[in-house]
Amino acid sequence: VGLSDPLPTLDLPGVSEWMEDVNAVMDAVGVESATLMGVGAGGPMCLSVAAASSQRVDRLVLVNSYARLLRAPDYPAGYPERLRDRGLARSYTDDTPARVLRGADDEDFVRWWQRYQRMAVSPSTAAAMREMIFEVDVRPVLASIHVPTVVLHRVDDEWVRCAHGRFLADHIEGATLVELSGGEDLFFHRDTTALIEPVRDSVAGSRVASPASARSAGP
Repeated sequence: VGLSDPLPTLDLPGVSEWMEDVNAVMDAVGVESATLMGVGAGGPMCLSVAAASSQRVDRLVLVNSYARLLRAPDYPAGYPERLRDRGLARSYTDDTPARVLRGADDEDFVRWWQRYQRMAVSPSTAAAMREMIFEVDVRPVLASIHVPTVVLHRVDDEWVRCAHGRFLADHIEGATLVELSGGEDLFFHRDTTALIEPVRDSVAGSRVASPASARSAGP
């Protein structure tokens, strides 16, 4: 979002520029290949890198993520346009944290999260980025991904519904879906142990195990 180098609101980078950023950072630190972990809107970028530069990606971990966010005739998991429009009409930093922080009863955390939102990005850039994520559709690249992939998803996530994660697992060769209890969209909020364990197992290259349900998908 341009924390250190503000972005022009009317010329936000697209997925291809995000991909270039990943490669540039890896080159700068001398990393030839790595595990990519895509959370939420970071998932489409990681998926695109894995499809275009598989030699640079050892494995993928996707958390509460998606290939497309908006509903389509062939993609019923997405948001209907009326809900997208209702969400975009609300301020990014409004005073209803419960819509992102499900059951947000930790007042200190809520205050921290709202402060983070205010400091992370300007209102105009936030509005432009929120519109942009509904335009992203990386479904065409899923068949080109051939690296070990783990899809983690909270079954009660109301922002990115679990059907998005199931679609990813069903369309990425050999992917493993791990459905986690709870509805926290923020991967670092509340019960993180159940999420961290399969991530650790994946990065270590061992068979993913989880107390939640898990299944393999893909051809």
